[in-house]
Amino acid sequence: MIINIQTLTKQDILEFDKEIQISLPNLRLLSKVTDYTARVYGTVEKSGELYTVKGEVDITLKLVCDRCMRTFDYPLHAILDDQFSTSEELLIGDEDIKRVTKSSVDLSDTILESIAMAMPMKSLCKEDCKGMCLECGANLNEVTCKCDKADIDPRLEALKDIFCLNSKE
Repeated sequence: MIINIQTLTKQDILEFDKEIQISLPNLRLLSKVTDYTARVYGTVEKSGELYTVKGEVDITLKLVCDRCMRTFDYPLHAILDDQFSTSEELLIGDEDIKRVTKSSVDLSDTILESIAMAMPMKSLCKEDCKGMCLECGANLNEVTCKCDKADIDPRLEALKDIFCLNSKE
């Protein structure tokens, strides 16, 4: 998303509100890219040769639940807060300030960074998601399986097989 900043004078504020298309890689299948529509809005403020961008991004992502592997819609709200400059002196002195041309600011990387930072560490379709059965793979949110739920210490699991063989004889 490119914003024309030529209209800004010394202390002006430029407002923006746009719907844009964003292509994001699927986090589970890195070869697959999904297109999303996002609303990006905020302001660009000029102070000397420094441009400060403050805004927000609203987007609904398709995520896969980490517990039950079901696809679900996840509304995401991200904050934009970045600085750009045309001055080489400012760019050398501060690594957080990004380069800008005299005519426009490209917010594409800033938008992608803010979406990545706002992503949940664990994506869940709902807070109380029961996940999948470790034995049969059934989605426990939809069905109740008949699998044995006994928790066995992995160090003693070999003994389970011995006792099962003895009971069959």
